[in-house]
Amino acid sequence: MKIIFEKSKEKRGIAKQLIEDSGLGSVLKEFQDYQFLGSYELDLMLDANDIDIKVLSDEPKEDSKKFFDIFWEKSFFQKIEYGDFVNFPRKNRPNGFIVNLRKEVLGEKWEIEVWFVDKNDFEKSKKELEKIREKLDEKNKEKILIEKEKRFLNREDKFQKSSFEIYKNILGLG
Repeated sequence: MKIIFEKSKEKRGIAKQLIEDSGLGSVLKEFQDYQFLGSYELDLMLDANDIDIKVLSDEPKEDSKKFFDIFWEKSFFQKIEYGDFVNFPRKNRPNGFIVNLRKEVLGEKWEIEVWFVDKNDFEKSKKELEKIREKLDEKNKEKILIEKEKRFLNREDKFQKSSFEIYKNILGLG
């Protein structure tokens, strides 16, 4: 199964390069605090070309608009989308504002989801990530990557079967 780990490492390398080339890291440092989440942070990238980030903010709406404007001016991403999940909440989505940054890299579509949230949501994500990390060993990483590959081969997407759902099932986090 070393091949699946090599695929994951290659995918994460592309993601890391995208973050670097876009200047995302230096822009994020302008805000209160931030954390990478999901498969990028856990080194479990495989089929979904996305990077998830949460930004802690006392003023999520204002900070998300500021962030949006920065990347609008940079003209690095092909598509930038904005979402309001405070006034228009959805199940299984944070109570915050999102900026989606999209770009094609090496012939594949990539998405960076940057959520601007309050302290409660930020801390909740931090705790969830810690619980996952506590149970994540090489054997579980392999099981997760295999399940993600099955999702890809079955042509399911992250909305039909989320990575978080896969982590919870394999790691027994109910």
